[in-house]
Amino acid sequence: MLNYIIWDWNPEIFSIGFIKIRYYGLLFAAGFAIGYYILKKIFIKEGYKLEWLDSLLMYVLVGTVLGARLGHCLFYEPHYYLSHPLEILKVWKGGLASHGGAIGILIALYFYSKKVTHKSMLWTLDRLVIVVALAGCMIRLGNLANSEIYGRTTDSDFGFVHVRDSRFGHIIHEDRIAFYVDDYDFEKIKDDSKEQTANLTLTLSKHIKTEKDAQAFINYKIKPYLRYQKSNDGSLPNFYINETTSFSFSKEKGHFIASAPLVVLPKHPTHIYEASCYFLTFLLLLFIYHKGGLKRSGLIFGIFLLCVFGSRFFIEMIKENQVATEVGKALNNGQKLSIPFVLAGLFITIRALLPQKNKA
Repeated sequence: MLNYIIWDWNPEIFSIGFIKIRYYGLLFAAGFAIGYYILKKIFIKEGYKLEWLDSLLMYVLVGTVLGARLGHCLFYEPHYYLSHPLEILKVWKGGLASHGGAIGILIALYFYSKKVTHKSMLWTLDRLVIVVALAGCMIRLGNLANSEIYGRTTDSDFGFVHVRDSRFGHIIHEDRIAFYVDDYDFEKIKDDSKEQTANLTLTLSKHIKTEKDAQAFINYKIKPYLRYQKSNDGSLPNFYINETTSFSFSKEKGHFIASAPLVVLPKHPTHIYEASCYFLTFLLLLFIYHKGGLKRSGLIFGIFLLCVFGSRFFIEMIKENQVATEVGKALNNGQKLSIPFVLAGLFITIRALLPQKNKA
């Protein structure tokens, strides 16, 4: 198969000194901004105070960030973070869990309903989840930009080879390595064997003066990171070099060019699968809202839980494990955490559809 996608997207838009602006942060913020705009239209249409909306934004923002961070730390790596509690504060290192974010939002909305609107949580949730689904879509696109949270290997035509989320990708962008590499390129190549292959070409810097030095650099600084190696969580590499494969060398305009064929293992783009499901959920909830869905208290919220966490449960089946403790388990953490939300969604939806529970 040759229709896989080589994904080498730079997650940084630009940087100023130590400040780095990333697509993930931009998409995360955009999800809140667009959500605020849509909810503003809803509040104006229904004649509610916009001050309520401003308060809602703050409650949801705090609940999302705290819940998502604590969820990752406690659901996926509790032993590490409980032993190193200060690491919990280092959000910039990554690690946010959507299930934790959902729990954080629910807790925040409990206090919001008590202190601000004095209405039921379902009153708020039926409106809020419409834009939460859209925000979830934006966040998953941010994961795509970060080359993270993707699936297992696939033979399909739309697998992704994540260059940056690899041992090679990690070291090639470090200063100590980048000093000796001016550029690199991946190019698909045809191969009659069952293996999918790509050609890696490295343009070495002029600091490397001889072919002997170029060979030594490749053998000791590059090839070790291209060898086949499973991760601790059991996931396979995005690509690797066969033990018998050697780099070829040429020289162009004073630079040594090193190239070698790699075996690539395309992965399911589960971040795109999830983003698509969440966007379709957003459209469905918006449609139900405009068709009078609020007349059945909890209906929109229940369908949101069913669609979002139901799709999440099934997509997790083809997603790589996030931590080593998930290896060999029938259900991973994402699936286990999705089940209560799906059951709650089923209960709330049926309850909303029953005639005696039908409330405006």
